[in-house]
Amino acid sequence: METHHRISRKQSILLFGILCILLPATLFLQTDLTNLRAEIVSDYGDVAVKSSTANAPAGADEYVHDTNGNTTHTIKEESCFEARTNTIPTHLHGKLPTPYINLGFAKMGSSSIHAFFGCAGYRSTHYRCLPGSSCAKCIRQSVEDGLPPLQHCGSADVFAQIDDGSKGHYPQVEYIDELATGHPNATFLLPFRSMEKWYKSMKGWHQMNIKLRRANITGLPIGTGKNVDEFGTWWCWHVKRVRDIVARNPSHALVEINLEDPSTRERMGEMFGVDESCWGKANANSKIHPELNAGISSLHASMECAGYKSTFYKCGPRGIHNCAKCIRESVQSGLSPLSKCPDADAFMQIDHGNEFAQIEDLNEFAVSYQNATFFLTFRSMEDW
Repeated sequence: METHHRISRKQSILLFGILCILLPATLFLQTDLTNLRAEIVSDYGDVAVKSSTANAPAGADEYVHDTNGNTTHTIKEESCFEARTNTIPTHLHGKLPTPYINLGFAKMGSSSIHAFFGCAGYRSTHYRCLPGSSCAKCIRQSVEDGLPPLQHCGSADVFAQIDDGSKGHYPQVEYIDELATGHPNATFLLPFRSMEKWYKSMKGWHQMNIKLRRANITGLPIGTGKNVDEFGTWWCWHVKRVRDIVARNPSHALVEINLEDPSTRERMGEMFGVDESCWGKANANSKIHPELNAGISSLHASMECAGYKSTFYKCGPRGIHNCAKCIRESVQSGLSPLSKCPDADAFMQIDHGNEFAQIEDLNEFAVSYQNATFFLTFRSMEDW
C-alpha cells in the first residue's frame, strides 16, 4: 500500500499568500500526518510505520524524498496473492509432521496435492474421507460432538481437500480455529494460483462460482462473488487469516505452494523428502488444459475421490518401493504380479523409468487376474 503526503499547488499558493497562518497550517499538517500514521498502524497491526530510514533492515518500509522535501512512504506488506518460499527452514525438510491439511480452496490444486502424496505412499484423502461421506461432513460432525475436527474422518496422513466444493461447506474457513487447536502438530498446506485462472476454472467446473455466491460462506456472503475481484478479496482475507493463526500457533508449519512456478516440483520434493517426479497437475479441466487429457494422476485422484484404495507409482509404504519393483519381485518368485505389492483396489501407474510392467508382464497380469478391469488411456501423440 502506498501513502502519499504532498502539498498541492493550490495549497502552496494559499500558504505563500497568507504568511500569517504559515505556522498554524504547518502544525495542522503535522497533526494530520500523525493521525494518518495511527490509522495505518490500526489497520495493519504489526506493520511498523517508521519516521526515517536510519538503520532500517532490508525489506523494511521505503521512504523516497524528492527535491521539494516531500516524502513518499511505501509500506511493504506480504502479498496475499503470492506464496512465500521461506516458511519452512531447511533443517525441517523431510521431517514435517502429519497430518498434512490443505487449507486452500476448491479448484486450487487439491488433486495435484492428493496425487503427489499418493505417489509418495502416504494415505491421502481427497473430498471424501470415508466411503460415501465427504470430509466436510465428518469434520462438521466431529466439531458438533466437541471433538477435534478430524476425529470422525478416518485414518489418513493427508487431507488434500476438506471442503465439498460447490456445495459451500468450507471447514478451512468455518473451523480453522478448531483445526489449529484440535490438531496442534498438523502441517498446513496453502496453494496459490492466479486469481484469473482460478476464477476461470471455477466457471468451467459446473459453474462453481455461481453456486458459491449462493452458499453464504464466511467472508463470502450471499450475492458476493460476481467477478474475479470479489473472489480475490475473499481469498486475500483467507490467506491473511491463515497466516495469522499459524503465527499465533507456532507448533504448526505452513507450506505455501505456488502452483504455477516450475521450481515448485523440486521444492515440494525437498520439503517432503519425496521424488520430485510425483509432482504434477491432476484433475485439470480438459477444456482449459487439453494437453492434460487422459492423465494417470487424474485417474488416481478420481479413484481416491470415489473411496477406492488407489496407488500411484509407489506401492510400498511411504514411497519405499515403486510398483514396478514389487511386480518384478513377485513375477521372479513365480507369484502373481501384485502378490508382493500392498493391497489396493487400483494401481494407476505400474511402470518406473525404463521398467514397464504393463509390457514385460502383460501376459502374467491377464492370466493371474482374469476378473481385473484394465485401463488404457489415450492422448495426442504430440502432447505426449
